[in-house]
Amino acid sequence: MTAPLMRQNQHGYRACLGLLSLAKRYGKVRLEAACMLALQIGAC
Repeated sequence: MTAPLMRQNQHGYRACLGLLSLAKRYGKVRLEAACMLALQIGAC
């Protein structure tokens, strides 16, 4: 695996950990609502 690909994989892994942390802190329903809102307003 090349170095840029490894960095990209690490970034994706950290992003997933962040989402799991938010779900644990705020609950799945609230996180899902926030994600839906972000998609609706074009934030991602």
